[in-house]
Amino acid sequence: MRNVELLNKSRAFLEKHKNTAFVYREHFRNKRTAPQKGSKVLLFKNFLYRPGKEEQATFSQSALYLASSLKNNGFQYVFSESRISTENNSFITAFDSLQRILSLHPDINIICIPLYEDFFLKAKELVDFLRRETNAFIGVGGTMPTLNPEHVFAHLPGVNFLLRGSGEEALASIARILKDKNTTSELDLNTIQELSRLTGFIFRSNGYFIAAAPDQVNHIEDFDRSGIDLSLLGKEDVSDGLILYTARGCRNGCFFCTTFGHGTFRGKSAGELARICDDYLSRLPELFEGKVPAESCKISFYDDDFLADPQRALKFFDYLKTTPLKIKFFQAGIRSFSNNEVLSRIDNTLFDSRNGHVYIGTENFCDRELARLGKGYGFKQAQEVIAALSARQIKQYHHLILSNHLTGPRDMAENLFKITALQYRYKPYFNVLAPIIPYLVSLYPSISYRIAKKTKRLKYLNIPKTLSLKEHRRYDYPLVKNDIPTNSLTRRLVPVVERAFRSEKDYAKILDGFLLGLSLLTKEHRGQNKIISGIAAEYSGYPELIKKDTGTQLKNHRNNIQLMLTRRCQLRCRYCPVIKKETSMPVNVLFASVDLLFTSSKKDLRIDFTGGEPLLEFGLVKKTVAYAKKTAEKKGKTVSFYMVTNALALDEAKADFLASERFFLELSVDGSERIHNHYKIPGRQKFNPYRLTTRNIKMVFAKNIRHCAIMVVAPKIAGHLYKNFTHLIELGFRDIGINYALGADWTSASRSIFFKQLDRIRSAYFSCPQACRVRLNNLGSRLEPAILNTEIMADTDGSLHLLTDWLFEKDGGRAAPRLSNVRVAGDFDDFYFSNAAILHRLLRYNTPRVKNIILNNIRMGYETGAYFKGAFTRQASPI
Repeated sequence: MRNVELLNKSRAFLEKHKNTAFVYREHFRNKRTAPQKGSKVLLFKNFLYRPGKEEQATFSQSALYLASSLKNNGFQYVFSESRISTENNSFITAFDSLQRILSLHPDINIICIPLYEDFFLKAKELVDFLRRETNAFIGVGGTMPTLNPEHVFAHLPGVNFLLRGSGEEALASIARILKDKNTTSELDLNTIQELSRLTGFIFRSNGYFIAAAPDQVNHIEDFDRSGIDLSLLGKEDVSDGLILYTARGCRNGCFFCTTFGHGTFRGKSAGELARICDDYLSRLPELFEGKVPAESCKISFYDDDFLADPQRALKFFDYLKTTPLKIKFFQAGIRSFSNNEVLSRIDNTLFDSRNGHVYIGTENFCDRELARLGKGYGFKQAQEVIAALSARQIKQYHHLILSNHLTGPRDMAENLFKITALQYRYKPYFNVLAPIIPYLVSLYPSISYRIAKKTKRLKYLNIPKTLSLKEHRRYDYPLVKNDIPTNSLTRRLVPVVERAFRSEKDYAKILDGFLLGLSLLTKEHRGQNKIISGIAAEYSGYPELIKKDTGTQLKNHRNNIQLMLTRRCQLRCRYCPVIKKETSMPVNVLFASVDLLFTSSKKDLRIDFTGGEPLLEFGLVKKTVAYAKKTAEKKGKTVSFYMVTNALALDEAKADFLASERFFLELSVDGSERIHNHYKIPGRQKFNPYRLTTRNIKMVFAKNIRHCAIMVVAPKIAGHLYKNFTHLIELGFRDIGINYALGADWTSASRSIFFKQLDRIRSAYFSCPQACRVRLNNLGSRLEPAILNTEIMADTDGSLHLLTDWLFEKDGGRAAPRLSNVRVAGDFDDFYFSNAAILHRLLRYNTPRVKNIILNNIRMGYETGAYFKGAFTRQASPI
């Protein structure tokens, strides 16, 4: 008879006969083996280790408690180092080691497996493997069996017993009852009666099925009775301190929580915690032969909420101050920190000075989202706790659940803005724990699952598999992987933000990336353009909002200023956006521009001469250099010089000066003579730009002037990129930058050609770096998307603009307002512009055609940046 049929029988019986056990005997014959000498239990030392999140002990708390109880009751135990595998092709790690344990210990008669939904299918594979390899009783416990015992037992036919709730006392009883037995043994009447007296217990073996008070959960009323034997711990287990789990349950009411004992709290007393710490301090000299490392004198607590009993926590903190132990971390909830006595008495002297911290289950910072999660508090209360802890210099890592199925882009924007503001207000104490949780997981037993079911939104739960049994639908168990946001914009943006949190520590940049990504989705989500534009209008100026909210001015990280020395130029390049005029920068404006740069907090500064063609005003270049060097000496800073030039006006005297002042030249050379001259058209005089430029660059080589060649690639000539790159190498260049033309429409076809040409360059020149010593500066210095350049440029009249403001100067859109003027600009650091703000500025002041080009160029920039970051591998745009 299948487990499911026996469960149905037991339910029908127990509904009529309360407070009793259901025992069923099948007609079953089995080969008998020699009796056991006594119980030996196999435990998995750390079954569900998950790297990349909070610190984890090498010894799981469930294994430690179970082993301590078994040892205290005189039973043998064996530890396996195997863990549930995170790889798709195997169900367990250290497989050979597990087989070796089973071979060396054929007398193992009980195997305990902690069971969680995340790994149910792999745990089932493990059960099936063990069932083939051993006659031991296989038992499961943990959250999933506790909350849904019948479902679990129905879907694990290889399991012999299931235990609900706290297992240490009950397992010792099971080991005692089954001490001389395994699955091939006959069960005598006394054994059956003793098993029937257990609580929260379902059993099946050798023709018997027992359901002993299956509707009840095992609790340890006096948690001090549940001892921890620290002699089980080795050096490797405490090399980074002791990690303990000292309580069960949680008084918070989060809708997604599936902790058994939800809404209750049972913890060890402060006195018992002190006794454990004393034992630990006594154990350390034995482990380390008197030379106890400082790292081992840390203690951490993995309770769901260590402060749930504030008086217990405070008494323990008082004790801790009398010992050499320091807290590495503990977990708590916002509501527990709201206890005024806790906040008044907790201080940073309790924590390890180097990396002590608190994990806080905040989960979100948007009031709408906090309500959906059932957190029971709002952002204001969370901020008060953050402020109080920060004032006490206590570092915090806040859990973040980025989305649930009702999360909209406005919720995400508000959440990310508040996180950013909190970081700038409470640096360095406020942090979000990374990696974040991108999606809520509404597990089957949770309130959030029931809410989704009641509101008919189960289709917005990602359920890759439902455990089911034919004709027994009541045992269907959906294995929920995550919630799926109903909003299409949210679905697109959550993965982008989640990836950003993995690598970015400046939350302003994450907010900026979100806002930028949102703007890039306008075409794809036209029905939500009003929402997108509303969010952009509200948050694209977030630096000013943060300044207003926190009093903190976000600072730019630039150390250079672009000086448009003149708008004069000998060429009229087809792709150049700058309108040419017979104007140049007055000396007083030049000097004011230099003065502005020297207000920067950076020590090493750079002046970039551009135009127009700066060599046409070489006298101004020399005056600027002299003034900047003198200013640098006064300010105790260094200054270097950079020039963007076509080299047409270069001569020996100029070259000597540039070499002596260690200029770096960005030389504009597009490739072969035909290509170069096609795009670089002479202005008033007729000459061959290619021949004059290539003649003059020989002076650059001869005088060892630092330089690079920048080749601009337009869509129409993308197919010539490889040949042009090769031509530049033949000219003698060894530092080359490849710039796709900004302001051009890069179609999917032209992008494909561009990247295929890059593949040829990679294959010819970079597959074996020793073959040709060429530096491609796209691999380091160029930031993408280039159209969102945050560099500040001073125009000839002293007005300050973003470099991007000139990209579409010729296209007839409204001119973006100047940022300021060099004479009255204030501090250079205060010119902070985010990518999102630049995009908002570009879209606001340009025509519909140009707006499409801008979005097109951003996509091209992302793909190009990803290509070079991925070591010459084309990847999809992040949006």
